[in-house]
Amino acid sequence: MLYGISFEANYVALVYKITVFLYTGYDVALRRKASYIMHEWLCFYSTDMVILKMHLSPLNVKHLLRQKMIKVLKALAV
Repeated sequence: MLYGISFEANYVALVYKITVFLYTGYDVALRRKASYIMHEWLCFYSTDMVILKMHLSPLNVKHLLRQKMIKVLKALAV
């Protein structure tokens, strides 16, 4: 568990120059199905592979969809 946050599923690492970025999320089991869905992700980064720092902007599907809907509604109001 990183920083006491339960974003432990499906880590993906990306290295750019001297910084490693670690993208992680948590998944939720779907009812009556043998699959999971992931709505939120976080990003951590490190330049020394010892100390991880949390990126300030987590990704959230619901937030992104809400922002897209606001843009669509604004466009329709014009």
